[in-house]
Parts: sequence; structure tokens; C-alpha cells
Amino acid sequence: MPKLTVDCSQTYQTIIRPVALQVVDDMLKQTGIEKDIPVIFPGANSGPIQSGSALTNDEGIRFDNERHLKIEVTEQYLEEGIYNSSIRSRSQPFIFCDDTLAINIEPIYSETQLTFSVSFKAPTRHEVEQWRDRMRRKVIMGHGVMLHKVNYHYVIPQEYLVVLHHLHSLRETVSPYNESLKEYLKSRFHPRVGLVADLAGQSEVMVKNETQIGITGVFDWTLGPELNKGGNGENWEVSFTYTIMFDKISSISMTYPMMVHNQLVGDKFRLDCDHNAPLVNGLGSKTRYYLDHVRETLDYMDDAGNFPPFKHITLPCFDDWLPERVPLATSTALTAMIGVDTDNPTEVFDITNLGDYTFHPVLLDYILEYPEKVTQDKQHPVHVQLYIDEHWLDEVELTMDAQGKVTTQNPMDPRRRHHIRISLVNDLSLLSDQAITRLLDQGEVAKMLLIALAPDLFTLDNHPPIGSNGRMNRREFFEAIARIRTTNRQYSNGIEVSRLHVGIFTVTAH
Repeated sequence: MPKLTVDCSQTYQTIIRPVALQVVDDMLKQTGIEKDIPVIFPGANSGPIQSGSALTNDEGIRFDNERHLKIEVTEQYLEEGIYNSSIRSRSQPFIFCDDTLAINIEPIYSETQLTFSVSFKAPTRHEVEQWRDRMRRKVIMGHGVMLHKVNYHYVIPQEYLVVLHHLHSLRETVSPYNESLKEYLKSRFHPRVGLVADLAGQSEVMVKNETQIGITGVFDWTLGPELNKGGNGENWEVSFTYTIMFDKISSISMTYPMMVHNQLVGDKFRLDCDHNAPLVNGLGSKTRYYLDHVRETLDYMDDAGNFPPFKHITLPCFDDWLPERVPLATSTALTAMIGVDTDNPTEVFDITNLGDYTFHPVLLDYILEYPEKVTQDKQHPVHVQLYIDEHWLDEVELTMDAQGKVTTQNPMDPRRRHHIRISLVNDLSLLSDQAITRLLDQGEVAKMLLIALAPDLFTLDNHPPIGSNGRMNRREFFEAIARIRTTNRQYSNGIEVSRLHVGIFTVTAH
């Protein structure tokens, strides 16, 4: 599924500024700073404010030789927090969620530190020292660490509303729910999402209101007072810093499907990539050869003996779908996104017609010889599955006929998302005893599958021979399996072992 990530805009005005104002207000109240001391907060408002009052009062310009409190705030991303903020994993509530279509919008947070530099200036040393000692006493009495609750909002990127409008139009074109765009969005956006006027007051933007609680603030005092000499006179000054850390929204991520109600999303909403390019461009016609050309194909391996870093064949080439769950000891050879034929909704696909790709003739003949076994786990070295949304269909509901046509018992729903996965059992010893017997009766097929799983068995002449009757010896077959590495240093995803050569030797490009 496409993963669209857009950086948040106007974060100073919508997040940093309101958080800073609320923290300063809490800090002034908790420390009991006298109400008559003017507070200058540059960047947060146009002029100084009075302690205990709203942080927006404008009292004019203050000079350095007047008694006042000055607060400056700096923002810093914490590097370790950035690395821990994963775009690929969900840990926060969704802003928008449509489970039926698998459309989600969620915030991405980065741990951020705000440092408030506070300085108090007064004409006399005695006044500065007295203020410093009083503040330290208050800190010692329980105000050294403070907890804050802050409210802010952030703007939802306009791009996401464009995508949602397109997806909703597809949703209402085929098998519609007859739900207006306004009704659809309102029921699936988080309740705290709403419209506000933009900073210029010219138009409305969609925002999410948010509250963070339990934000910890810590005081850090420096020795003083120090003499500050300015152009308008001399002041004594004492300073300290106050630091908080909170989770700031840095960007917003959106996930959506490539097909909605049996229709591909528009070109501009698709992934701009070709997942099959490394296979087609890297190996080209070399994948057409079998056995006699194994060494030639292996020439494409690097010095370390690794194959190129592609995963498997993907149809269409821009679809990045991967199953969340697969049968034990299987490696993907091909995945394909399929639509539902509304005239024949039980027809899934034809294994003899894979577009620009085809199985090697030797393997294809073996598939069609036992078609009823192909949809049953560990009953055939090739396994075919149908995934509806993210769940695979029970094998008893999926069948293949002698012509290679795969069908379901019940009609498929065009509102759902459908993918097929064709895989190879990567540990042939786990096949049922009957499946192993059938495979050994076809020695050339067994040899081809061993090549696909471990080509080095044959380049080193370390493979079981085929007898004059065309069979492979069972003992020698299991000895060859025992020499196959059970894992590989490269993985195509976190749930299956990457057998990068499975696709090379079993599925070829026209």
C-alpha cells in the first residue's frame, strides 16, 4: 500500500508557541513571581506581560536598566527520539480510519526539548540576590520539578483531503454505499478534528486538537548574580534555565489501498516504482535457461555468492503488497493484485496466464498434473493462496482444475481487496509423505526445485542423481535437503525466509 508522509506546516504557531505560553504561565504561577514584575517573552508576543495575567498583554517596550524578567525559548530535536519515531509502525491513535478500505492517517511524533532561558534584572545587587534565594527556596520546597498539561493543534495537509476525495469517489462508483463525502469524512475522522480559519483569515483549514499531560519540567540554576553593562545603564542579573521534553508532531502519514471497490486508484495516486525491475533488468533472458545454463545464471551472483536484492515478482509492478501471515516454510515466487469479474465472481485467475510471466514448462506440467493439491498446504511443492483484505481464504474454499483455473466456492465481493500468492515450499522435507513420493517419481521436477532452493548443490556437483526410471532416490533426496541452508542473510520481509533464487528458476519473463 502507498505510504504518503507530509511534514506538518506552521508548527511554530500551532504547536511550539501555544506550548511555550502555557509552560511559562505555569512556571510563573508555581514559582510565585511577584505580580508587579514585567515579563518580556520575545517571539511569543509583541511586548512584556505581567505575572499572573494572560500572556498576550502589551505593556510597551522595556529598557535594560528597568526591573524585569526576560524569557527566551529554544527548540531542539532529540536525535535518539527521531531515530525511535518509526514511520512504518503504528503507535498513536489514527486521525482518520476506514478499516473497511484500509485507509489510515496518523501523526508521527519526534521527541523535542524546549529550553526556557529566564533572566531577572534589577538595579541593585541586593534585590537580585534576594529574588534568586527566594526562587531557590521555592524550588527546594517542591517546585524543582513541575508537571504540565498543554493544548495545541496541528494542520492536516491539504494533500490528504485530495486523496480522500478520490478514494471516496471510487467507493461510490462501484457497489456504492450511497454516503456523501461529508458524511463519510465526519464518521471516520477523529472527533477532535475540525475546521478553523488559517493564519491569514482567508480560508479554513482542517486541524486536529490535541492535549498532552504529564510533561515534566526541570529547573537548572546557574551561579550569580553577574553585572550586566548596557548602553542605558547598569543592571544586576541572575539567570536560570527551565527545560521540558514533549512529543511534537513532526509529520503526518497516510496509508491507502491501490484498489477500491474493484477499481485501481488513479495514476497520480500510485507508487512510482517497478518492483520487478531488478529481476527483469538484471537477469533478462538468462531466466529462460534451465539446468544446462545454471552456471551462466549463477554468473550474476556477486563475489560473496549473493543474488541481486529483489524479492519476488509483483503484479502489477507498482503494488507493494505483502501478506501479514504466510504458511510455514514457504517462500514467495509471485504476488498479484486481482479484480473481481462481476460476471463470474468465483473465478480467481489462470495459472497458465500470468501476463508477462510464466512458470517453467517442466514445473507448470507438474502443477497441472496434480492441480487439486496446489491449493493445499504441504501437499504440493507449489502453493497457491487467495488473500481477501489481509486474511487468506481457507484452502477448502479454493480449488484449481486441470487447466490451471483457480476458483472459489463462494462469489468474491468487489468491495473487498484480493491478492493471490504463489509460493514454493522452501523445506521440502515438510511435504506430506504422499507429496514427497509424487515428487520423487518426477526426478527432473525434484532436481529443478532443489536448484531453485540451493543452486550451489549443482554447481558443486553435490546433488542426487536421477535414475534410469526417471525417479530420484529418497535417501539421497533427503541428504541434499540437509545440505541446504535453512536461513539466508537477506530477507524479503519479517515473516518468511528470502529465497531470492526461487523466482529466478521457477518463474520467467517473456
